[in-house]
Amino acid sequence: MENLNWLKLKLLDDDFDWENSWKTDIVDFCNKYSLHDSRWIGAFIYPRDYSTNLIIELDTCSLSRDTVNKGGSCYRERWPILMIKIPSPISIKCINKDSSDEDIMSVSTKVLSKQELGYYNLNGDFIETIIEECYGGDMSLIHTKEINVLIFDRNGNIIINQKGDIDNIILNKLVEPKS
Repeated sequence: MENLNWLKLKLLDDDFDWENSWKTDIVDFCNKYSLHDSRWIGAFIYPRDYSTNLIIELDTCSLSRDTVNKGGSCYRERWPILMIKIPSPISIKCINKDSSDEDIMSVSTKVLSKQELGYYNLNGDFIETIIEECYGGDMSLIHTKEINVLIFDRNGNIIINQKGDIDNIILNKLVEPKS
């Protein structure tokens, strides 16, 4: 992967434009976008509030058939950077069975019952989000369902709008015109 210094510098202080991010529901997001074959860049946890930024190289071929059929790029060097902010998760677990694996197989969500929350004794809807890697590793987060989403081109320019119209953004900003 090419040098992403802009990302490293912004990650240290969570210096991203979250005010202009797409605010959405993790369940809706995962129902629409599989993230299959997308690639982990990392997860960054901020100690002051445990908010967590999931950083993913977004496989544009996993968006929707319409995007791919209209010319979505399946070439990894063209993939944008997807960042999902999970504000204040109450639990984060990682199991890494193969440290060389960075490809995501699937992302799933589950609404947790009061019994499943156990000793947390919390009110409201909490979700367990599980991100599975292709060769056995996974990450599990328990959190509220609201997330913030930003998508960047490879140079660090934000390419998402607050409506979260990812498919059209990919088509309009990342797909080179056919000659």
